Amino acid sequence: MRKDAHLPKHYPGKNYREVFLLKWILGILIVLMLLLFIYGLTIFRK
Repeated sequence: MRKDAHLPKHYPGKNYREVFLLKWILGILIVLMLLLFIYGLTIFRK
């Protein structure tokens, strides 16, 4: 038996960078959506 046998197969060590990138992309998309929303509101008020 290996030392890491008790750990789950999908241990964050392998996909850590992928998950990190996904979180970054999602965060950037949310910020862009908010900026577009605020921009649209300011145009509507004029």
